[in-house]
Amino acid sequence: QSLLKDGLLELETAYKALRKVAQKGIKLDEALKDLECEVDEVKVNRLGDLLLEAKYVSEAELEEAVEGRNSTGLPFGRMLVLNGVLNEFQLAAALNAQILVRDKKINKEQAVEGLRQARRRQIAVEVPLMEKGFYTVKSRDVLRLGELLTLSGLVTEAQILSAVEVGLVSQKPLGQVLVEQNLVDNSILQIALKIQELVETSSLNPKMAPQILLRATEQGMTISDAIASVELGIPMEDENFSLKDFLLSTNKISSNDLKTAFD
Repeated sequence: QSLLKDGLLELETAYKALRKVAQKGIKLDEALKDLECEVDEVKVNRLGDLLLEAKYVSEAELEEAVEGRNSTGLPFGRMLVLNGVLNEFQLAAALNAQILVRDKKINKEQAVEGLRQARRRQIAVEVPLMEKGFYTVKSRDVLRLGELLTLSGLVTEAQILSAVEVGLVSQKPLGQVLVEQNLVDNSILQIALKIQELVETSSLNPKMAPQILLRATEQGMTISDAIASVELGIPMEDENFSLKDFLLSTNKISSNDLKTAFD
């Protein structure tokens, strides 16, 4: 179905290939080869296609990562990081660009240009996209689910990136992938989604969201009680020294600097 959507396979060929899979018990790529229809693995892998065109990877590096993915079951992008081809920042930029293309906020050519500029200038991919007028950010407060979970310390950034990639390939929501991978349980996901909804409706300051999520999940508070405790400045039990407090204690960064960076 994915090959059909991408225009890499004719419908009649798809019917014939599926019949061969069912009758002979062979893999889809073997059935396609029997029909003398070979599909480029790079084109199937949309992330790989973007990275190749943006000159983040070579064809040899791409093929090695595809082989590693097939043998280990790890996400393709994670294999590129483990192979030392990409760093975490570059993988995050590519995944963000892929999400924007999927959501039809930019086209593939714009994504490639944005990735090239992002790598050259060592900046987030959204910056050159906005500078060129390809993409605009909504003025209202937005807090992504992955950001909320990583800022609260419940999931690592690497785990979020891998889950995002799996979600893009399988066309599943990030939250569903996180639950399926046992990175969070469904109760935590539902609390996080409710907090995210409060932020999106401007009912909650996004800066408070990570602390509220922690109190609601680790101390068993209701969301309303967690909001009240954060607003009153009541410290959490065994609360760690926060990144915000640490940065402010250096006297190199002001509260306004933090607000600007967060915005």
